[in-house]
Amino acid sequence: MAAEATLDGLYKNVYAGKIEDLIPRAMQVQQDVSFVVSSERLGLQYNQPVMLTDEAGFTYNLQSVNSSTAFALNDAIGGVMQNATVNGAEIVCRSWLSYQQSSRATAGGASAFTSATELQFKNNMNSMRKRLELACLYGGTGTGAGGLATTASSTNASATTTNVVITAATWASGIWSGLAGGKVNFYDNAVLVSTGADSIFTVTTVTPSTRTLLITGTATGITALDTAIAADPTQVKIFFNGAYSKEMFGLIEIAKNTGSLFGISASTYDLWAGTTVTLTGAPTMGKFLGGIANAVGRGLQEDGKLLVSVQTWNDLNTNEAALRVYDSSWKRSEAQNGSENITYYGPNGKVEIAPHIFMKGGQALFYVPDQCSRVGSVDVTYNQPGSGNGRIFFDIPAYAGYEFRSYTDQAIFCRKPATLVYFSGFTNVTA
Repeated sequence: MAAEATLDGLYKNVYAGKIEDLIPRAMQVQQDVSFVVSSERLGLQYNQPVMLTDEAGFTYNLQSVNSSTAFALNDAIGGVMQNATVNGAEIVCRSWLSYQQSSRATAGGASAFTSATELQFKNNMNSMRKRLELACLYGGTGTGAGGLATTASSTNASATTTNVVITAATWASGIWSGLAGGKVNFYDNAVLVSTGADSIFTVTTVTPSTRTLLITGTATGITALDTAIAADPTQVKIFFNGAYSKEMFGLIEIAKNTGSLFGISASTYDLWAGTTVTLTGAPTMGKFLGGIANAVGRGLQEDGKLLVSVQTWNDLNTNEAALRVYDSSWKRSEAQNGSENITYYGPNGKVEIAPHIFMKGGQALFYVPDQCSRVGSVDVTYNQPGSGNGRIFFDIPAYAGYEFRSYTDQAIFCRKPATLVYFSGFTNVTA
């Protein structure tokens, strides 16, 4: 316990307030949407009041020129307000520190501790933030859930390996970067491919140029996977191992919802359904603004952000450069082109176009950050929840080492789903 206490103390002196509060720049949704501890938590759920209809208790009257009389008023018909019940989703990431590493880390004080542990702590936090960002975007369940990707084909390599190609529309290199060795499940039309240990597959290698994953599994699992993909690859989707039905509902799934979500029916209250737009051909800003206009008709009046893939971003940036008009500020000696973000004025106000490394090639999402929040009991932390003692490290039974964990309990929530616009169907010019 003394060694663990020393490690805990060094962690607090070196990293507290530096790493736990770190949100990497690539995690745009987490940067844009603040985390709040819900004060309305009841049991395992969070209650978020939302307005679903306008006031409807109006009376109209036109008085004649020569007379004025009292007239009857129609009954008040109040706007409907309900509590949305949001379940926080837990994520835990485990990391190990060997006795040798911990011994060297504690022997030389804070400087040695930083040298021995900095990469592990930052990698744990970056990995956790990545999983959280992907859940904020794509988390969900059911036949319509997109998961990490949809398969296009597979080519068997051996009894226990197969090459799985991902569709261009659902490929995002950023999702798969660094995931070699990661565990995944495949779902065929919402049914788990294979069972038990045979349903757990390993991403062995990633080849971005061909959108190919070399997948390793048991012989039974690989046979089942190849069979499912051969029957209909469009129905086979990839999820992190154990994540299916255990994640929060991400913004895209909230936008796509047409049924009951968070205890409220979108079929009864149209403002509880997001806006989905299917585009064709190459992406252009005109097409995106046209889709956003659909949400304006449903109450969107705020500035927002359109998240696009890096391929879509390149196409839009090229279009913007071609339309650019140089004014008197242009100088022959200075040539600048391109930008980090592009801002347009749409029917709602400002539309900021931002590339996101986790956005899939044929998808885009418009959202209003101010209409969203991340609710839960705790944002990402290394402190053991409920312990009250700030404990970080603990001994690993039967192993010569210590373990530390990052943990979160939260869900993303949109108070006005009608302001979400999900785009799909377009084909990027940039490969």
